[in-house]
Amino acid sequence: WPSLILLRSDVTVKMLGEERRSSEHFVKLLTVGDGDFSFSLAAIRSGKCRGSELLATSYDSFASLVQKYGEAAETNIASLVEAGATVRHSVDATRLESCLPKQTVAEEMHFMHPLIDAEDKDRLARSGSIASNSDYIIANRMLILNFIRSAEPFISRPNGTIRVTAKDVYPYSWWRVQRLAQHARPIRLQTVEPFILETFPGYISRTVDRNGTLAVESASTYVFGLREDSTAEAH
Repeated sequence: WPSLILLRSDVTVKMLGEERRSSEHFVKLLTVGDGDFSFSLAAIRSGKCRGSELLATSYDSFASLVQKYGEAAETNIASLVEAGATVRHSVDATRLESCLPKQTVAEEMHFMHPLIDAEDKDRLARSGSIASNSDYIIANRMLILNFIRSAEPFISRPNGTIRVTAKDVYPYSWWRVQRLAQHARPIRLQTVEPFILETFPGYISRTVDRNGTLAVESASTYVFGLREDSTAEAH
């Protein structure tokens, strides 16, 4: 399957705030594609991680975020920085090797409600790559698969995890997220957990459209990790 996701350059807002070892930049939690950054902020507020243990990223540039989500995005980013978190923009979840320092190591990596960016969807539609609902489903499956492949070198060994949260209804259920690991060795699906929105106070799932929101009453988190027999080189 060819990649359908376009690369954007990365812009650093704040340098990594914590080193675990001299050769590694360790973070407990790394988020990708976090719309208005409300999930990243909710992760701190829930006690899942401290600010200094968080690397929060968005696919959009800072200017695009503000244009899409307005003051909420600016406020959340300011709160993250104040809490000691690292914030990066224009980070392509399918090209992390080009967007993150190569020694970045994450205990958990989260992609909440992944969806093809609206501008990329329009571009692909004009080129004929997306001409039907089936094409759109495939494009989103490719987005998630390429994220898993891209994330694998950055998770801690041997117990780091890659977590993808998606709704349980059509068309999201047709993405068959649980089957994608077979195309991303040495990654395997470890478990599927119900996503409990109340666990993350203040989190509002944003769509890729301007200032849109996504209801997440029924969603699951797919937890991927390394195969036990993996011979992947440790960080």
